[in-house]
Amino acid sequence: MLIRYAQTLDYLTPPAQHRWSAKSLKAANVVVLLGAMLCYVIIFGERGGRDAIVDGFPFVMFPYVINAALLFRCSTIVGQSLLLVASLAYAAWIAFIFIDQYLSPDPEALAFFWVGILAAPFLCILWRAAEYLDRRRRVA
Repeated sequence: MLIRYAQTLDYLTPPAQHRWSAKSLKAANVVVLLGAMLCYVIIFGERGGRDAIVDGFPFVMFPYVINAALLFRCSTIVGQSLLLVASLAYAAWIAFIFIDQYLSPDPEALAFFWVGILAAPFLCILWRAAEYLDRRRRVA
């Protein structure tokens, strides 16, 4: 009897909705981008100084620059969430390469020059999907 009463109460309470808004996803993406920039400056600054920061930026950080440009074009939740996934996936990729370089250092550190290029095909799929789904959601 008590179980039936509890089951009827479940129908009376509205379900909890934890939906992300486009603004909160954009803010999360900006936090990830700024965190990545800060980590990049700290890590490359310690390893090689200002020259390493300037020389490595086009190779390591160009996916974040593209992601930031797309961040202002995509305004729907779907587009923002795919861009956030792309940012986090690329951050994980950079962390993997950094740990690999830390455990077995390359004297020339050429691995960091290939980080963005090797991740580009996967990121291009996510960027294109974000753009396409964002455009499709805005039209509908």
